[in-house]
Amino acid sequence: MKKIISGILAVIILIFVVTFSTYAWTTWSTNKKNSPGVIFAITGLDDKISYHVSHVNSPNLIPVLSKTKGYINNISLSQTGTEDLYATFTLNITDLDDGLKDVSFKYELSIGDEIYGNGNFSNHNEGDTITLNSVPIQVTNTSQIISLYIWIDGTLTNPESMQNQNYHFDLRANITNQPN
Repeated sequence: MKKIISGILAVIILIFVVTFSTYAWTTWSTNKKNSPGVIFAITGLDDKISYHVSHVNSPNLIPVLSKTKGYINNISLSQTGTEDLYATFTLNITDLDDGLKDVSFKYELSIGDEIYGNGNFSNHNEGDTITLNSVPIQVTNTSQIISLYIWIDGTLTNPESMQNQNYHFDLRANITNQPN
């Protein structure tokens, strides 16, 4: 009889743990209605640049196993002139709650499989500007899809303090005719 009661109790505890850990996983998100807010602005030689920003309607981030399951902002960038132009992207942090300052909250700027810059938000604060690509991206006459990924890496340990935190970033591009 004790073995049956112990077995039933073990099953109930297992169901309880699975149910509440699944609930915690699915409710891990930001509590700002419009987050993440990503604003794209071009400065310098913008009359030579055509650009398009597509916003992903994904205000709630949860830990994911792949960056492609997080927030993605695809930017189509091309030039209309003949002069050599180069783009450098920055991410201005306007709002970042302390709970998100963790190595598992990551960003990456890439074109296809080529990564131009990546990192995490563990050592960043509101007001900081992160240079996403230290090597400028040459702007061509054909459209290039530049992707900004922001995600919580589910392959790492994610502290509970990350839940319901606010964040807001401004994505900016500086276009110049200088490669450096």
